[in-house]
This record gives sequence, structure tokens and C-alpha cells, in this order.
Amino acid sequence: MPVSNNLSTSLKGSHTGLIAEWRSNLLDTIMKSVFSLGTLVMVTVFISSREELGNAEKLFTLALYFFAYLILGLVTFVRQIPYQVRAGAMVLVLYLVAVIGLQSAGLSGDGRLFLIATVVMGAVLFGVRVSYALIGLVLATLAFMAWNFSQGIWVIPPEKLANTGQASSWMTGSAVLIMLAVMLVASMNYLLGKLNSTLNENLAMVETINRSHQELEAQVAQRTEALAQALEASKQQAEEQARLLQELQQQRELIYGISVPLLPVTERALVMPLIGALDSARLEQAREKALQRVKQQGSTHLIIDVTGVPVIDSQVAQGLITIVRSCHLLGAKTMMVGVRPEVAQTIVSLGVDLSLLDTRADLYSALKELFQQ
Repeated sequence: MPVSNNLSTSLKGSHTGLIAEWRSNLLDTIMKSVFSLGTLVMVTVFISSREELGNAEKLFTLALYFFAYLILGLVTFVRQIPYQVRAGAMVLVLYLVAVIGLQSAGLSGDGRLFLIATVVMGAVLFGVRVSYALIGLVLATLAFMAWNFSQGIWVIPPEKLANTGQASSWMTGSAVLIMLAVMLVASMNYLLGKLNSTLNENLAMVETINRSHQELEAQVAQRTEALAQALEASKQQAEEQARLLQELQQQRELIYGISVPLLPVTERALVMPLIGALDSARLEQAREKALQRVKQQGSTHLIIDVTGVPVIDSQVAQGLITIVRSCHLLGAKTMMVGVRPEVAQTIVSLGVDLSLLDTRADLYSALKELFQQ
């Protein structure tokens, strides 16, 4: 399977999962960092509050902090816990710390910051819809806190008091908090949207590359198939050519055997009937075969019949004289039959020694004389 196909399938099935993976890694980092800081805070709070351990309200607040700390540690290091549970626990811890901070110090404490952190963390870990629900929860919490403090149900020591008992202060603080929370959530929504859009664009690019790659593979496959067919055709053509060349060679050998025949008429006499046009190659072939047979059989007579040769020019006549002389050197007497007047004139015009050349009018006369000897 092509690499582009694997990449496209991976992105197509899990490009939204990349955000989930980023959220999971971010959650791990935040939870470990918060747990480390929480350890330091718990030690510091315990040391600074040793003298107030007899105070039931202070003891209850410390117990809530310790409970939140235990929840945070549990969801931080137990990896089998699902992501939704771990992220929800993180948001819950932030919310509990914010509530404890508001209840113990009102607007003077860090509860407001933890409320903002709760909304932002919800947007990061769960999405914008959850953050909107958390904004509603924060508004309800602030309203509940403002009513309790303004009615004097909850009282904060003077050293921690900062307009906590005034309803207008709670309204102003709530407005600022909600405005900051909305700004942060909107920013996170924009950034996550851009991230998702970028992932979609990358996926579209990968799919385009994948389609191009598939088209290229299809073209390569087609051309490979065409090349294979061409090679097969070329192979068949080469085999056919080899077969034709073999047949041609066989035909040549056959023609070679019958173009210059040597017929034995007695144990020591041969007849070479020449038919058709004679060229230099055929004359050389006739000479070689005549010498070879004369030597092999120990022939004493060779009859060359040129009755069937249509044209004998000076070149052909010279070739025939060469055959006569060569055979004479091997001890064979040569007679030439079927010599027409124009052939005789051509031979004479060569100016060669004709003492070795014995002629007869036709093959019958030559054979008759041969048998009478």
C-alpha cells in the first residue's frame, strides 16, 4: 500500500484526535506541575496554620484543601483513568479551590483567579461548549457568594476584608471576571479553530497528493503493462526471425546442395550439370565441390555440362577454365559439353592455353566416349 494512502487514512481517521492527543499531553503537564506546586502549598499551609488547628472552620478548610490535593494526585498518576474523568477532576479541583478561596477571603483572595482558571481549563480540555456551561456555573457561584456575604451569613475577618460585604463590589468583580473569562475562551476557541482548519487543509493536501500518487501509479502500471506487451511481442518477433533464419539457412544448404550437383556416372567419372546464371560465388562453389569430390573419390574424369547456362561471358568463362586447371592438377581429365558458338568465341578471346580443355557437342557424346574407354 503506498505511503500516501497510509498517511491519508491516518489523518482522515484521527485528525481530530490530534487535538485530543494535544489536550491529553497538556493535561498531564498541567496536572504534574500543579501537583508539584500543590505539595509545596500544602506544606506551607500546614506550617502556617499549626496554631489554628483548634479552629473548626480553619480545620474544615484545610480538610477541603487536602481532599482536593488527594483527588489531584489520584488523577495525575493513575494512567488507567479515562481522559474525561481526569480532565473533569482537574476542573473540579480548580473550582473547589476557587470556592474555598472566595469563602475564606472573599474578593481579597485568589478565588477569582481560580474561577477564571476553571473556565479556561474547561475550554482547553473539553471545548468551548463546556466553557460556556462553566461560565454559567461561575456566575451562579458568584451570585451565591455575594448573597451570603451581603446578608452577613458569612463573615470574613477585618484583616482579609476588601469590600466583600458590599453587593456592588461583587457585581463589579463578577463583571470583570466574566469579561476576562469570555476573552480567554474566545481566544482559545479561535486558536483551536485555526488549528483544526490547518489540520483539515493539511488533510486535503495529503488527499490531493494521494490522488496524484495513485494516478501516477496507475500510469506506471499501464506503461509497465504496455512495455511488457511490447517486450513479449519483440520476443515473439525475435523467435520468429530466428525460425525464419534457420529455415533460410536450411534452404541455402539445400540450394547449395542442388545448385551445383555432382553426379557419379562411373566409379571414377563425375558429371556436373550447370543450370541457370553463374556468378562469382556460384563459380567458386562449383570449383570447391569439384575439387572435393575428385579428391574424395579419386575421379579421373569430370564432365561439365553448360547447356543450361544462358549467358557465358568472359568472367564466367575464366571461372570455368579455372575449374578445368584445378581438376587437372588433381589428375582428373575435364570435358566441357554444351558449348555454343558464342561461348567458344568468348573462351578463345581470353587468350588462355586450351590444351587442357576437351569439349564435346553434348552430354550423350561425352558419356558414349567415356564408356567406350
